[in-house]
Amino acid sequence: MKTALGLVLLLASAGPAWACGGGCPLPKQAAASEAATATFDVAGMTCAGCARSIEKSLAKLDGVQEASLDFEAATATVTYDPSAVTPAQLEATIDGLGFDATLRPTQRVEGQVCASGGDPRYRRLRR
Repeated sequence: MKTALGLVLLLASAGPAWACGGGCPLPKQAAASEAATATFDVAGMTCAGCARSIEKSLAKLDGVQEASLDFEAATATVTYDPSAVTPAQLEATIDGLGFDATLRPTQRVEGQVCASGGDPRYRRLRR
């Protein structure tokens, strides 16, 4: 019984594995090759088939974990390993298919750990 109680106390004292419900690792636990996300404005798509073509081409690149395109918004969002591929390479891949991709600048709120605004102070700002 003491062993089980000790294990429960040990796990409880370790704290949460994530900084927020959005799946963001705590800054002190960040991995060396942490995933990054880049969003591109994509001009020249004329149909949903264009979006699928770009999505498939991006997904084939080493280091790309997920690629999703929104035809209506004309945007591409790519989750990637920055140690394997760069935003410039992602942009060049889209451009190489005959489209015009432009990387959107990232916007951060000071102290914010993730884009989901896991800290309650930032959730209030988004309302």
